Amino acid sequence: MSVPALVAVAHGSRDPRSAATITALAAEVRGQAPDLDVRVSFLDLSAPRLGDVLDGVAADGHRHAVVVPLLLGNAFHARSDVPGLVASAASRNPLLHIDTSDVLGPDPGTDAAALSRLRDALAAGPHLAGHPVTSQARHVLRGTGFPCEDGARPRGGSHVADGSPTSQVLHGLRGPDMPGEDPLCDPGLGVVLASVGSSRADANRVVADRVDGWRERFGWAAASAAYVTAAEPTPAQAIEAVRAAGARRVVVVPWVLAPGRLPDRIVEAAADGGALVADPVGPHPDLAAAVLRQWAAAVEHGSAARRVG
Repeated sequence: MSVPALVAVAHGSRDPRSAATITALAAEVRGQAPDLDVRVSFLDLSAPRLGDVLDGVAADGHRHAVVVPLLLGNAFHARSDVPGLVASAASRNPLLHIDTSDVLGPDPGTDAAALSRLRDALAAGPHLAGHPVTSQARHVLRGTGFPCEDGARPRGGSHVADGSPTSQVLHGLRGPDMPGEDPLCDPGLGVVLASVGSSRADANRVVADRVDGWRERFGWAAASAAYVTAAEPTPAQAIEAVRAAGARRVVVVPWVLAPGRLPDRIVEAAADGGALVADPVGPHPDLAAAVLRQWAAAVEHGSAARRVG
């Protein structure tokens, strides 16, 4: 088997919605790369577990597998749990070479998928009278460099096939496109990007930097990160802060892949604060493309830890 298997590993949850979402994401990945062996695994609380899946990959004759962590941040699970389980599986299966990709958070497809969920929430949610983006609002933004003035622009571009197995899998895969009439181009909008939160300040800072970049890119009134656990502001505090900063409409974007107990707290905070709430990133085509890009990078360049270390 010349093409390495893709073993996606998610955190796992007692909430069945979480595993169902991850399974749907894997199906989207298979749809984009039908010749690739794509398998799903979990770190905890759900089955099958990562070690068992890697054992099965080896038993099926693969000699190379890439573990793609379905994680948005490079915190404890990515730094400790995944490497430990991969090392154990490698020791049990000496003929199986295992690489581990980077997490999904830095990939532009993950960013595009989350923004797509934000657009969906804006389209579905209530609009204040005269509040949706108007020609006057777009006129205010002209000349600022925001994408609102530019029309449709491809952010990715087609993958150019070079004949390698990896290239053949990714051939035709496109990056996300920006629509011309973008509902995100609203100078009265306030956005809260809400993650589960981490004990690592640098992991939380990545979330804050991301939503700050969105605000600068689209010219929103205000934006804030929020954290369900381990850090502040909480989602409720962040909703209050962006509204106080002048946002006329507030949307909370869960920076999570799947629904579950902690993501439900984000939804509850949005409802209590009178804000719209987007869906989790979930099985979005752009996220599936991100999974495939991370797989390809690890196939071509080795594990992410080796690339950065």
